[in-house]
Amino acid sequence: MNNISDIKNCYGCGVCAAACPRNIIQIRLNKKGFYEPYIKDSNKCTQCGLCRDVCAYSHKELALESTSIHAWASWSDDEEVRKKCSSGGIGFEIGRQLLQEGYNVVGCRYDITNQRAEHYIATTVEELIPSIGSKYIQSYTTEAFKNIDRKKKYLVTGTPCQIDSFRRLI
Repeated sequence: MNNISDIKNCYGCGVCAAACPRNIIQIRLNKKGFYEPYIKDSNKCTQCGLCRDVCAYSHKELALESTSIHAWASWSDDEEVRKKCSSGGIGFEIGRQLLQEGYNVVGCRYDITNQRAEHYIATTVEELIPSIGSKYIQSYTTEAFKNIDRKKKYLVTGTPCQIDSFRRLI
C-alpha cells in the first residue's frame, strides 16, 4: 500500500489529511485518546503516495536536514506579554511583527466547543491572542493546513513533528 493505512502509533500531526487530494483521510482520536489518521474509504484511494511523502513518522531523516541550524535566545520587552505568554512571549512577538509585515500566522488555540487544541490562521493581532500559552496536548492541524493559501506568506507554529511534516507538504 502506498498510503498511511499501515502506519501505527504515528505522531498524529494531521498533515497527511491536509495533503490528500481525494480528501479521504480523517484525523480522529484512537481508544487511547491520541490523534491518528484514518482512511474513510480505501476504495477511493488512488495510491498516489502524497500522504506518505509528507509523513515525518515514515521518514528517518528531517525535512530540514540540509540546512544549517542556529539557536537564539530572546524574550519580549513587554512585561505584560511575558506574564501572559509562554517562553517569554517570543512566539507572540514574532507573530505580531510578522502580521505587521503582511504575513498570516498559524497558531494554536484551545477550542472549548470541540474540547481540543487546534491550529488556526490569524490575520490580525487580536486573532493571534488566543494562541498565547502552551497547550500540553496534541493539536488538530488539518483544517488550518488545508486552508493555507500558497500565494501568501505565513508563520507556522507547531511541534517539531508537525513542522517537519508541514515542510514536506509545502
